[in-house]
Amino acid sequence: MTITTWLALLIVAGEWTGLARGILGAPYYAAILDVVVIALFGFTAIRAAREGRLWPVPLIAVLVGAYMLLAAVQILNPNVPTVLVGLEGYRKTAFTMLAFFIVLLERRGGARQFFTVVAIGSVPALLWAIRQSFAPLPFDLAIIETTSASPISFHSGAVLRAFSPTAGPFHLGILSAILMIVALVQWRLGSRWWLALAVLAGVALGMTITRANIVAAAVGLLAVAALAWGWRERFRFAAGAAPAMAAVLVASLIAIGALGSAPGGGPDDPGASPGQDVGEVVGGVANPLQDRSLQFRFGYWREYLEAIAERPVIGYGTSAAADGFDHYYTEDEHVNFEPHSLYFKAALELGIGGFVLFAALLIACAVTCLRSVSSDPRVGLIASGVLVVVGVSGVTGPMLDAYPVNLLFWATMGWAARQVWAKGRHADVEALPA
Repeated sequence: MTITTWLALLIVAGEWTGLARGILGAPYYAAILDVVVIALFGFTAIRAAREGRLWPVPLIAVLVGAYMLLAAVQILNPNVPTVLVGLEGYRKTAFTMLAFFIVLLERRGGARQFFTVVAIGSVPALLWAIRQSFAPLPFDLAIIETTSASPISFHSGAVLRAFSPTAGPFHLGILSAILMIVALVQWRLGSRWWLALAVLAGVALGMTITRANIVAAAVGLLAVAALAWGWRERFRFAAGAAPAMAAVLVASLIAIGALGSAPGGGPDDPGASPGQDVGEVVGGVANPLQDRSLQFRFGYWREYLEAIAERPVIGYGTSAAADGFDHYYTEDEHVNFEPHSLYFKAALELGIGGFVLFAALLIACAVTCLRSVSSDPRVGLIASGVLVVVGVSGVTGPMLDAYPVNLLFWATMGWAARQVWAKGRHADVEALPA
């Protein structure tokens, strides 16, 4: 079995970190996954060095390495309480970028097998999450008890948001959005049964009631359709995406009780999200910018801009803007943030230089994804869709801070880079069906 297949299985295993933490009461399971990531990277790098494949490196790899190095230096930022706290924050900032190099340096294995293993292997987690939303078990609820996020995050509408077995509804939501992209691209390049997986992922996404992820999925699908070759192919892709997005809509309406198939759902229902009743969730507000959740984020972001202006060069260090670290920042001289944005997280932790580097990295990812579309549509379309999903959803949340999406995202960018600079070494290049 190839290293990239092991990485795919590791991503699938990462989908169960929330459940494992709920059962064990501590993140021991995630620590084991960290060790496996390091082992896969070490094995791949050593073999690549022996075979003389470490040079030349593409620009995107240089940017990834530079971001990892800058984040490593920020572990020693004077605002970080201890080195151990900084190291733990590094896990949520840059550690899983190793997946990019694992894929880029490994010359064995193909993208088709990788994405197939990830997609098929994710089916049990999707089914588990849908079941949990209607009939949560004690070890599902233990995830809420052991999480560093507010318990309110797990409630919205008439039923619990789908979140198990991942760390929370936002993690499950973006995973489901990405799986929709993967399944629909696989459908256009393979069996019609991939449509069923896309619909299943759509149901799980809808049950999370995470609006940022739902919008990101829609934008990601539009981006993939726009990149498909020819108008006929675009219409075919859109026709396949329609039932998946319909599943998202129906599932979300069921979850908030709008279709009357779920209990509760009134304004006084404890399952309703704070500041909103079911009618508001369904019908929205007259001005979307007046949405209370968005207003909270606007308030946070204004504060963060002021904080960035105070320390624009050195920032506040890794873990300073990582969710769940506030209890480490108990002394007045240490400042902690809940970023609610992938982009603010980079600026707060690493300073303006880190934000610019991160922006350059995302631009390099976009260029790489677009270049890979012409050489391998499977890799190019999936990578482009995944980049759009994470980029859009990341506006309102640090979507690369936990397994499995962080590992999956960087591995996918690695596939795009590998395809562009492989120069014919791989045999999994395919054309879209006529």
